[in-house]
Amino acid sequence: MLPLAWLLATGLAGLLERASAEELNPLATRGGHVFVLACGLLIVTLTVHGHYSRRAPFWEEVRETWRFVGLLALTHFAINFFAQVSHTRTLTLLSWLLVAVLLPVGRLLVREALIRIGWWQLPAIVVGNGEAAREVVRALAHERHMGIAVRGVTPFLLTRPEPAAQLAGSPDSSRAAVMSRYVAAAARQRGCTAVVVALDPEMREQAASLVNRLHAQQFEVFVVPTMNGLPVHGLQTQHFLNDDLLIMRLQHKLLSPASRRVKRAMDLLLAATALVLLAPLMAWVAWRIRREDGGPVLFHQTRVGAGGRDFRMIKFRSMAQNAEALLARWQTDEPELYARYVDSNFKLADDPRLLKSGRWMRRTSIDELPQLWNVVRGDMSLVGPRPLLRRELPEYPVDTLDLYQRVRPGITGLWQVSGRSRTSFDKRAALDSWYVRNWSLWIDWVVLLKTVHVVLARKGAA
Repeated sequence: MLPLAWLLATGLAGLLERASAEELNPLATRGGHVFVLACGLLIVTLTVHGHYSRRAPFWEEVRETWRFVGLLALTHFAINFFAQVSHTRTLTLLSWLLVAVLLPVGRLLVREALIRIGWWQLPAIVVGNGEAAREVVRALAHERHMGIAVRGVTPFLLTRPEPAAQLAGSPDSSRAAVMSRYVAAAARQRGCTAVVVALDPEMREQAASLVNRLHAQQFEVFVVPTMNGLPVHGLQTQHFLNDDLLIMRLQHKLLSPASRRVKRAMDLLLAATALVLLAPLMAWVAWRIRREDGGPVLFHQTRVGAGGRDFRMIKFRSMAQNAEALLARWQTDEPELYARYVDSNFKLADDPRLLKSGRWMRRTSIDELPQLWNVVRGDMSLVGPRPLLRRELPEYPVDTLDLYQRVRPGITGLWQVSGRSRTSFDKRAALDSWYVRNWSLWIDWVVLLKTVHVVLARKGAA
């Protein structure tokens, strides 16, 4: 990917600056030599940090890759400046920007190809009980590019007495020994070389012995601790010498004043820029709505914001002017339709109240654009929990509601990029809670990038 990034950057720089072939040749200038050296250093750094062998979630790899690319790019510019290296700045900037884009994209495509032919697949068996094991299976299925292919699930407690009775006759018949041999037999039967242990607090001693015994049998072992309700993003871990203890420092970044100021600055910059760039599109949408039924262009709805205060959320009107009256009529005249409306998180893909222009506005999320003004005013954030209606408050879990009221709601968020209208209200509350507990600027950028993908692919809109 690095040579490809250089070739593309060379072509673009040649078009923009009309540079000569000699200036663009990486081997003909000292600046080019520095870039080649920096790329070599980047490859070594990524190799040392396990990027070509480690199995990690995609966006965590992207974050780490961009951090290394950013540091090396700054170093490259500094060397060019202080050493007075003759080199086109446009070429240098384009080269590093393309490296930052092409490295993750290239890695994604290569791993997808390797998964399809079975070279990046690590067959694994999950050991755990109940919901803990199911969560691990769901997470690994979601992060398929980690390449951990679950071939089966084995409970901690042997639910079938036959294998336990057969194995218990061996010299070491302790519960952990029986369990390890049973898991090893189940893994080999399915052709698995890895074991993922979903830790259960009640089975801690068994789990420790099981992990050690499986390691001794040359299995690759992954351990997933139970962290329900705790912030896990940015978790800092340390171990004690000579003690089997791990100390974890938890961070509620979004609740700190400094983090809020940084997030607010990003909101203002991006929202104001978007309003300027999208003004022609918004004017055209307003004209379409007014032409269709002559009614108001904007729709205002009271939502609950930070601190539990009400604010007026703005959207392009996508429904008939008497939409609320029609909804009230559903409760008595069409109870089945109303029940489906409630069950689908108060959204219907085929809502009969929608205007003709409202249908494509909903599919493309264009009806949400006026909320950029809510962001500028300080009512909302670009990314955050979905703004609640006051009637929804009693259905929200108490702990989650407390977190919700400490931050500004967002135009987009984890709910919008996780299935949206297909996501249940309880799942939506859980996603809102996870976002507040684990916030970082990086997560905001990831959600914004995923939102662009969801909008372009028209996934999950209602």
